[in-house]
Amino acid sequence: MLLLGIVYDKEHLDNRLAQVGTGEGKSVVLAGLSSYLALVGFKVRCACYSAYLSGRDQASFMPLFERLGVEKEIKYGTFNQLCEDILNSDGTNFKEEVTNMILEKPKGVFDKLADLVGVNRVKLNRGPNEISTNPTILVIDEVDVFFEDNFFGNSYCPAMKLRDPTASNFLQYVFSEVSKHGDKIEIKTLLKSPDFKNLVNQYPSLEELLENQVHGMVAGALAYKHDYFLIDKKLVYKDNDTISPNISYGYKTVFANIYEHSRNNVSYDNLTEALQITLMIAEFSYAKLPNYFQTILGVTGTL
Repeated sequence: MLLLGIVYDKEHLDNRLAQVGTGEGKSVVLAGLSSYLALVGFKVRCACYSAYLSGRDQASFMPLFERLGVEKEIKYGTFNQLCEDILNSDGTNFKEEVTNMILEKPKGVFDKLADLVGVNRVKLNRGPNEISTNPTILVIDEVDVFFEDNFFGNSYCPAMKLRDPTASNFLQYVFSEVSKHGDKIEIKTLLKSPDFKNLVNQYPSLEELLENQVHGMVAGALAYKHDYFLIDKKLVYKDNDTISPNISYGYKTVFANIYEHSRNNVSYDNLTEALQITLMIAEFSYAKLPNYFQTILGVTGTL
């Protein structure tokens, strides 16, 4: 009732945050709040930093939502899923569109890409009522996490991935050469290699981008020793209070997989999956997220 602004005989829905201590029922508060909002006509996005916690809570309260007939109006997900849904709000798959455009239409691709980015920039500056037929309310779980370095002030960056033998061979070649020569390695030597030429022949429209990527590869190969865990022959990272196999730190992760595979700590299948060249195709500021919602409500144990 406090979050909804219900005071005496008045109700005023506005942005509000509430502190709910550990074990005092944040999940129940959010489910009840979301149910009420859906029943009076809003769409609700319930966002959390953790895919595990988000999935767990949605599954726990789905019987309630179904009994109330509001299961289609309430959607749980992570902040990244929220960004992805906004990018794809017109029914298209933005990441897939850009990837196909680059890989399948090499001539004039960057002119076409500029047009697509222009269309999406207009979309990204629209108000919430233009994205959805009904006003949408954002409900945030553990809202304090949103203001940590991983989110607020950072960006969600969808990317296209090049994963094939030419990419795999070149990445392994780069790691081998950097292991031999350290920071004395010369970029031009890598660019003149047969492995890089094979890569360019595979993706002729991306030659300039691939040349720029080599600098990042060398930096990643020099810094591949970093904090990670090995579980079931797979390299994984800590994700707040859980372990996630879906986090990557770019080429540092790629080369750590090559190193650990050489020590029989990463399986061949997991290595093959990790060997990819990643090209960022968009950048979505998490700080922009609040602009897409009529109202924001949130709970946390440490407000």
